[in-house]
Amino acid sequence: METKDEAEVKKNATEIREFMLSVFPEDEVDTEAYMSYCLRDKTANFHIARNEAGKIISLLYGKLLELNNGKEASKESAYFIWNVVTDAQYQKKGLGRELYIDAFSKAHQQASENQQKIKAVVGETVPEVEGYLNKFGRKRVYFKNDKGDLCEVPFLQPPVEEDADIPEPEETHVMVRMMDGRDKITTKEFMSLLKPAYEDNYAGVDYAIKYQDYSREEAEEFRDGIMKFYNALEQKLQGAENGDILLLSAEEREQELKRLGNEGKKSVSITEQVQDQIEEWEKNN
Repeated sequence: METKDEAEVKKNATEIREFMLSVFPEDEVDTEAYMSYCLRDKTANFHIARNEAGKIISLLYGKLLELNNGKEASKESAYFIWNVVTDAQYQKKGLGRELYIDAFSKAHQQASENQQKIKAVVGETVPEVEGYLNKFGRKRVYFKNDKGDLCEVPFLQPPVEEDADIPEPEETHVMVRMMDGRDKITTKEFMSLLKPAYEDNYAGVDYAIKYQDYSREEAEEFRDGIMKFYNALEQKLQGAENGDILLLSAEEREQELKRLGNEGKKSVSITEQVQDQIEEWEKNN
C-alpha cells in the first residue's frame, strides 16, 4: 500500500489495525505506531483487497528478511508471512490466493533489488487453515528423535502487549516452503530461517522501546526470554535423526504416522523438554 503523507499513513495504519482486531485478540496485533512505521518506511508489506465500498475484506501481512549467513553481505532472504485473513463473508472467493500472488511477486522484486534470492517462505498457522496453506507449498516442520518418533518443532508466538509475561509456546505452528522444492533440510538451515524471525520481529529491543512502550530493561528481558527459547530449541534439534528436518503436509504427516505406528513408533511433543532446558539454564545462572 503506497502512502503519500503522515496523515494518510496514520489513516491506513488505523484501518489495517481495526480490521486485524476484528479477527485477532489485541495481544496478537501490532500497535498502530508500529504499523505506521512499517507503512512509512516500507519495512513490512500489507497486501489488501477491498470491497466495492472501499472496506478492507482481506489482508496479507508479510516481511522480507535477510538470512545472516555470517558473510558481509547475504545473498539470500526469506519471506515471512505473519497474517493472512479474509472477512468471513468473502471467504472461498480466491482473495487469499490473489494476495499471495501479489505478495510473492513484490517480494521477489524487492529481493532482486537487494541482489538476493528468496530461499524460503516462512509463516505461522493454526491447525484450521493448514490444509489451505498446503496448497501454496507451505508445510509444518518435524524431525525424528533418537527413538525414531516423529516430533513437531515447537514455535514461540509471543504476545504484543507490553505487560505480557515472557511467553510460552502456544498452539501455533511454523510452516515452511523451500523455494527449490525440497521437503528435507538440515537443522542448521531451519534454524537460520527461524533466527531472523525471532531477532527482527519478536526480540528487537529498539522496536519494543519505541513502539510498545517498554523500558530498556523490560525490552532486554523480553528479548532474552525469546532467545533462550531459540537456543534451547537449537540444542534440542542436535538430536534430530541424521540432522534432518522434515517438511510435511497434513496428508503426508498422517501417512508417516501410520507407517511409524506399524513400527511401534509415535508422535511426540518436545515443547515441555525445551521449556525444561530453559529452566535448567536459569537455575544454573
